[in-house]
This record gives sequence, C-alpha cells and structure tokens, in this order.
Amino acid sequence: MTNHEFPNGPLEAKMWLARVMLYKKPGGKVMKDMMMRFLREDDGQDLIEYSLLLAFVALFSAALFINVGTAVSTVWVQANTRANQAASAATAS
Repeated sequence: MTNHEFPNGPLEAKMWLARVMLYKKPGGKVMKDMMMRFLREDDGQDLIEYSLLLAFVALFSAALFINVGTAVSTVWVQANTRANQAASAATAS
C-alpha cells in the first residue's frame, strides 16, 4: 500500500501496519490463541464476582425498600386517620 491510499498520510499507514502485524500470525491461529488465552487467564474473575455480589445486594435492597415503603405508608395513613378523628372529636365537643 502506498501513502496515496491513506487519507491522513504516513501516520495512518503506520497505524494500519501496526494493527496488521499485531493480529497476523503464521498459520492463521490468531482466534485460537486468543480463545486459549481467554480461557487460561483469570485476572478479571474477582471483578466479575464482586460485580455479581453488588448486583444481588442492590436487588435485595430494592425489594426491601419496596416492602418497607409500603409498611411506612400504612403507618402514616393510620396516624393521619387517627389524627383526623381526634381533630373531629375535639371540634365536635
């Protein structure tokens, strides 16, 4: 390829060549090597486990807050009803 085929000139040509050299291996075993490396390495395993734990805690918290919100709402409705009854009884007497 010549520089004429790259709109940004020699810099783009060098970047293209670097990408080709990075992914090109003799025998075409790029994908197989990537998969084997992916299966062997476990560097991100802790991050995934902590992410799943955080997701479960968030779901549990959401369910808890929904139930607590309903209970608090019930308490406030009862308190409001009794306060209104007390106010009605005080003004009627």
